[in-house]
Formats: sequence, C-alpha cells, structure tokens
Amino acid sequence: MQGGKNGYTIAEYFSATEFINKMPILTDIILNINPFVINKTFTAIEGEQIFENCVTHIAKLRVDVRNTSDNGQPGESLIDGGIIYETKDKSNLKTHKTVNIPLENPLVFPEDGLFIVVEWIVTEDIGKHDSVTPGIWCTQSKDGSTSWDKWPAGTSWKQIN
Repeated sequence: MQGGKNGYTIAEYFSATEFINKMPILTDIILNINPFVINKTFTAIEGEQIFENCVTHIAKLRVDVRNTSDNGQPGESLIDGGIIYETKDKSNLKTHKTVNIPLENPLVFPEDGLFIVVEWIVTEDIGKHDSVTPGIWCTQSKDGSTSWDKWPAGTSWKQIN
C-alpha cells in the first residue's frame, strides 16, 4: 500500500504485452483506495518530541495516464495533465474502496506500455506531522511492471521496485 502526503506522486507501469488478448482501449482508471483514516486525529512521535492532535486531511488526487520516456520513467501526459478526483465526493467510499474514474476520451493502449500516475494534492495548510489520505493499494503486473515515485515534490522520478 502507498500512502500519500502533499505533493507525493506514484506511477505504476503497465506493459502492453499484459493485455495482448484483450481490447487495447483504455476507457477508465480503477483505483483501490484505503480510506480508513479519513477525518481522524492522531499523535506523532519523533525522537523525544510528541506532536498532539495531528490531523489527517482528505486529499484531492490527480490521476494521469502517461507514456514511457526514453529512460523508462513516466513521460508526457496522454490525457492533458490528468483528472482531479476528490475522495470526499464518494459518499460510499468506506464501503466499496474502489473508485472508477472514466476518461473523457477512450485511449488506445500504447505498444510500449503506459504509466498510471497518482499525485496527492492538499490545498490547505498542513503541519509537519499531519497526514494526507488516502492510501492506494498497488498491484504489480504479471510481467514485472515497476513502480516509480517522486518525493519530495519537484524531485526526479525514482524506481521503487
């Protein structure tokens, strides 16, 4: 599971060979979201310092589909910069945990594969030990697809598998 904080971005690569016997058209992105800490306060401990009443914020997510760059990491957006998804808009999220995000236009699956990218965005001020929900459960594909992340915001992509 990957949890987010403001500006944290994760990218999951999917190879086209994984879908060789299926229709190579992408119409929706399906995310499994872990919403169990929404609207919850907590205590954070760092060394000998205790931070009381830290707050868990509800994040907006930017969900994007990107091609593969020359060095194998996420490249340019294939859907004009992504789709903003607000977890608070899904009233039954605690029950279902699955979010179906339709693309505005269907996308032909590229031969060299693609990345599904999720970025956590919080517009309000957050403290050093505040947390941003939701977490996302990642599933590695059968052919060894890889995950990448960017943290802190503004840094380069790093492979995490």
